[in-house]
Amino acid sequence: MTATRLRTPSARARRRRFVMRAELDAAYFHLYGLGHDDVDYIMDSFGAFQRNDPDRFARTKALILDVHDAMARAMETGEPYKTILDPPPDEGPRHPSR
Repeated sequence: MTATRLRTPSARARRRRFVMRAELDAAYFHLYGLGHDDVDYIMDSFGAFQRNDPDRFARTKALILDVHDAMARAMETGEPYKTILDPPPDEGPRHPSR
């Protein structure tokens, strides 16, 4: 039996997943009709996360709030929300131009 070598995700892949989760969280907050102050309050209710990894918590909360605000601006102006993913979905090395 051959040993399977597990590949750890690259820093780029971890960052991309972090951004995707923040965009999804912000979108769900909007679907529930929650404003900036509501999201801020809800994020602060995750006390264990805040105490156990304060730096990561601060980065997560800040990004979710930033994305939430950008989505709110997009809804107010009627402009489409532009993802902060780099490269955006359907672009990049796995999706060559046609």
